[in-house]
Parts: sequence; C-alpha cells; structure tokens
Amino acid sequence: MRIHILRHAKTKAESFSGKDKDRQLSTKGIKQTKSFLKEKSSSITNVLVLCSFAARAKETLSLIDIKKKPFKKRHLEELYLASCSEIENLIREQKTEDDLFIIGHNFGLSDFVSKALFTDIYLKTCEYVCLEVDIEKWEDYIEGIAIKKDSFRPIP
Repeated sequence: MRIHILRHAKTKAESFSGKDKDRQLSTKGIKQTKSFLKEKSSSITNVLVLCSFAARAKETLSLIDIKKKPFKKRHLEELYLASCSEIENLIREQKTEDDLFIIGHNFGLSDFVSKALFTDIYLKTCEYVCLEVDIEKWEDYIEGIAIKKDSFRPIP
C-alpha cells in the first residue's frame, strides 16, 4: 500500500478574512502545482484523497484534480495543521484498500514523513513524497515501516 504526501503549494501572506485557513495560493504556488501536475500526478491513481479543509490545500488539490484518474476525496477539518500523531491516527481509521493521498500542512507532514522513514525531512511547499508500506489494512500502520518510492520538489 502507498501513502502519497503533498504539502500544499506556496500561499499569499494574507487572506481576505484575515484568517490563516482562508489563505489562497500565490502566483508561485500555482506555478508549483502546475509543475507537480506535469511531473508526478499521472502516477497517482485509484487513491483516497484526504485533504485539509484549508483554502490553500483545497486549491492545490483542485489544480491537480484530473478527471481521468478515479479517486475519492474528503476535505477534513482534522487535517488542518494536524500533528504527526493525528495524521497517523487518521491513516489507521481508513477502511479502504485504496492508496492514500494526503494533502496538508507542516510541521505535521514533515514530522510524519520523518518518523515513517526514520530520517529528518522538511517538506517545502508543494513537495511530494510517496511512501510504500507493507501492510494489509490501514489500521495496521505503524511508524518506521515505510520505504520512500518517489519524491518531487518544485524548482524554487
């Protein structure tokens, strides 16, 4: 089984509402997402997408949302600024045989990938990592069992 991790793309410093959750992608963020789309998104199929409900995460997903590839998506409040342990718990709760594609935020995503691979990783905006885990069901997920299968970091 695979876990695809994508940190949302670069955002504007301010939102129309003044709330962090409402910040939208900047011009650079849109370019990053298009770069990801060109380089990696074609290899992501048949996944359950778990996406933060924050505007920047939803906008990142909308720019890579390709109709040809079947996937289900859920926008989750609990992924907004989620910690590593919250992400691990969310993974264990999934009752699907599909791979997972998680779109969220730092520092939780970086901590999750670091713990999964037993190494120190800091995900920059729109950075992607694909992890493979040798388990039958998501409820069996434990830290440190992942193998890094793929990655992508947009050009600054």
